[in-house]
Amino acid sequence: MLACVHTTRNVPSIISLLELSNPTKRSPIFIYALHLVELTGRASNMLAAQHHSAASSGSTTSDHMFNAFENYEESVGGVSVQSLTAVSPYATMHEDVSVLAEDKHVSLIVLPFHKQQTVDGGMEPINASLRGFNESILAAAPCSVGILVDRGLSAAAARLAAVHHVARCSSSAGPTTGKASPTRGGWWRTRACASPSCASSRPTTPRRR
Repeated sequence: MLACVHTTRNVPSIISLLELSNPTKRSPIFIYALHLVELTGRASNMLAAQHHSAASSGSTTSDHMFNAFENYEESVGGVSVQSLTAVSPYATMHEDVSVLAEDKHVSLIVLPFHKQQTVDGGMEPINASLRGFNESILAAAPCSVGILVDRGLSAAAARLAAVHHVARCSSSAGPTTGKASPTRGGWWRTRACASPSCASSRPTTPRRR
């Protein structure tokens, strides 16, 4: 899984998604946590791996994000995290994400929705460029893409709302379905899977025992 994050606000929902995926040592999940930073000025694009250091002050935005993922990795079994930072203009940022996904052979890219929930329960845009970035990823990604809408539900609350089954897909890459699928925790828009290891999430109503 390649999880894209723009701000620290994106991290809890990604971790909740990992918890819902129920990783175990027998069925582990490897996640690339990619912090996307808009490039300003005339500097060149950059993709850098982050290395944890005990001497790190943890004072930057990236430090806070990656420390959260590392703490989750250490607290549960079956999850391995590699943290990276990509610095590029929003106009070409989707190219960096697509190339990374192809190079790492990931089966799923998770993107934060371009809007965030307000105090009164509504939704407001985060950044005018994020919608275009998400649409570019949906059009160019070499694997399945999920757009995660943070509704403020924890993993425990989401489990009470629905049971998530992971369906294995064996079709080749194709166009998006053209529609979004609602869940109690958010909305997913999916592509056809790119490989037999590709997975998509489908909510179902729990059976009564």
